[in-house]
Amino acid sequence: MGDRANIKIVDGNSTVFLYTHNTGTELPKILQNALRRGEDRLEDGQYLARIIFSEMVSGFEDGLTGFGISSVIGDGDKRVITIDVEYQTVQVQNDRVFPLKAYADWRLPRWMDKPVICRHCGK
Repeated sequence: MGDRANIKIVDGNSTVFLYTHNTGTELPKILQNALRRGEDRLEDGQYLARIIFSEMVSGFEDGLTGFGISSVIGDGDKRVITIDVEYQTVQVQNDRVFPLKAYADWRLPRWMDKPVICRHCGK
């Protein structure tokens, strides 16, 4: 069955999708951990993508399935977290857009059932 989700990273004209087959529910928290660990590389799309993917596959590095990297979205298209490197933003599904650093500090990263208010900007 699976617990599918994606992180979509947009860097200028380039887009990459980081896919998980089994850890989609935890993906908002996994992303937060990666952003905290890679805080010095938030503006470098190549490194940021690798840092995020490394956090996603942590403990499953030798597996042949369960994770993927693609230029187009496949499975898990109902749950997508979008990162825009140029604008330094993250958006969980179709909810409001957060600054990357604010998302890293968010107390409860999760998939959105309803809009939330950012404690940093009040929107």
